[in-house]
Amino acid sequence: MIEVEPAGFETFSRSTGLMTCSASDQTTVGGDDSWRNTHYWCAAAGTGTTQSGRRTSTRRFAGWHGGIVDAFRDQPEYHLLTGGQFIHHHKEFVTYPVEITSDHPIVAGLETFEVHSEQYYLHADPGIEVLATTEFLPDPDRPEIGTSTMPVTWLRRHGAGRVFVTTIGHRMADLDLPAVDEMIRRGLLWATR
Repeated sequence: MIEVEPAGFETFSRSTGLMTCSASDQTTVGGDDSWRNTHYWCAAAGTGTTQSGRRTSTRRFAGWHGGIVDAFRDQPEYHLLTGGQFIHHHKEFVTYPVEITSDHPIVAGLETFEVHSEQYYLHADPGIEVLATTEFLPDPDRPEIGTSTMPVTWLRRHGAGRVFVTTIGHRMADLDLPAVDEMIRRGLLWATR
């Protein structure tokens, strides 16, 4: 998990690409697109409990794909934070449409687009604010799942904090799609302000 210092992260933009990150290996992400080599970001994380047993809340949390919704399976508090939990995807990549369903600034001006990647079937918190959805495609290996509308991108408040999640991003090529790139960049900025 990469923890991002708020002052450095808030300067993140397409033009500068600069941010200061610290991780257990003291990796620094600089002015290139090396931030895209991870499947999640955690900004100014503070989840857990204090020594006195008082729960703390995350102020900023954002990320994509399995690194954010297929992590810490045995930690319900984490899933209350993210607002969703990965359950299943097809054995092979599929091509599926992503429909923008909100006028929130994170997705404003973006149109429906297609992704060829893993399509996530997940359990989602009914309290999330869904920004984009997909119709889960039939999976012959799991016919009992059927076809349901699945959230793809959402946000939520967690205490005083902001949380941004998208399930897209298994492959680097997913992040090369202009709509995905823009949505993630906007989402990361929204969550960290």
